[in-house]
Amino acid sequence: MEDLFDERLMEPVVLIESNKEGEKAFGTGFIIHQHEKDTYVVTCRHVVDSVGGDDHVKISGKIAIVVDYSNAKDLDLAILKITGYKKIENIYSLIKGGTRKLKIRIIGYKEYVHESSKCLPLEGTLIVNFNLKPKDSTKHYPAWDLKIDQMEEEDYYLAPGYSGSPVIDAKTNEILGIVNTRERQRKTGQAISIWNLVELKKFWEEIGKKPSDLIREKPKTPKNGTKIQIAVIAMNQSEVEELDSGKVFHNNRCDEFKQFKELKKVLGLKKDEIKSYYGRSRDEWIPLGTDRQSIKEIIEDAVDRLNKHFKLEEDEEIYIDYLSDDFFSEEQNTTITNRLRNQGGILIIDTVSMYHPTLEKGLTHSQVMGHPDQIALIVISPLDKQKASKIDELLSSHIYKSFMKIPFAAFEENAEALHEFDVNGDRCLRRRLISTLANFRIRRSVPTKEQRYQMQKGRPEKTGIQEKITGE
Repeated sequence: MEDLFDERLMEPVVLIESNKEGEKAFGTGFIIHQHEKDTYVVTCRHVVDSVGGDDHVKISGKIAIVVDYSNAKDLDLAILKITGYKKIENIYSLIKGGTRKLKIRIIGYKEYVHESSKCLPLEGTLIVNFNLKPKDSTKHYPAWDLKIDQMEEEDYYLAPGYSGSPVIDAKTNEILGIVNTRERQRKTGQAISIWNLVELKKFWEEIGKKPSDLIREKPKTPKNGTKIQIAVIAMNQSEVEELDSGKVFHNNRCDEFKQFKELKKVLGLKKDEIKSYYGRSRDEWIPLGTDRQSIKEIIEDAVDRLNKHFKLEEDEEIYIDYLSDDFFSEEQNTTITNRLRNQGGILIIDTVSMYHPTLEKGLTHSQVMGHPDQIALIVISPLDKQKASKIDELLSSHIYKSFMKIPFAAFEENAEALHEFDVNGDRCLRRRLISTLANFRIRRSVPTKEQRYQMQKGRPEKTGIQEKITGE
């Protein structure tokens, strides 16, 4: 990790104050774009409010203009613009992502002596992600719980003023979030994903760019790494709203809607609660029965464990190519399904989402399940058979024994080791993921340095991967 106090890392981070006489409130922001004389700064909406509102924002002595707010007030985002600011050579890259236990750096301003402030970096860890649902919005927005790692000096905590601070991946130096709240003990807080900036339409229109021009969606690809393709077959937010309302069921599918409502009842889901488990991207789906983590976080955690287990160098690590959102895209579907058939991959299927006719039809027509030597299936059920045998029977008849009958038959006969049905619970899912990913890596990749050493010594690499990694 680079020196926490490297001035280059602090340069894009700015102090936000008020130009009102006597107003002492302040916060933090960070520069994400410069064009000619204009500099654009991200901060929290409540920081703007605290310093006196739109007409009273000051950055480094310059009056700032509010370019855009998030429509959902509780999303707590704002973009500011100042003119004539110095040229910044080291503007941080922005990335959509972040995984549980990821080491982060937070750079923000806190109160110092004689009513002054100082910029101080903190080291921390992402704890768990969740979907934020503002009261005035029907959408859900990705966010993180985070903690500040214990340091010897008492000065290191989330002090007033850190609102609007960037959350930075300590390894790649890319911004993945914005601090917007802190807890009373000041060692924990919350951050909203940088990806939520896509909601600020006026900003993107003003700078003439698309969100993908500034926010990278995929991590850097290891030069000699093992690519594993994964498609998460789960609903997005708009699809779960369609399903929950019953709008997608025609007269000839009324029985399926009744089954879906019965499933929700057995799961104990309250009105609209099921929507909180699905996000704008299919990879943001949070499987029921897990520790409120998105499927992407669970996958990335498994990948991280495997990379450490195989003692891989940074440029030969396993990495995931996510095909989830393009799988059901009319423009990309044919390309994606051909890639899966030819190169292989893993389908992670949410059984609840299979009640949505569009997803069921799309998966069936893709015909990727007919390639058992290339495609691994992990079919996730939210149910414990012993507790909900009736609904499990409904799932079996609606999904396993209908459009999935061929791979399910192979699974029941133990003919296809890559397939696993009725995966439920956090531990079971993680173990199966590690086992499947390890299987793909061993089959597809060149030997690692450690493996080459063992082969020279005439000693094969030890097996029992999932037990060693998970400690079970």
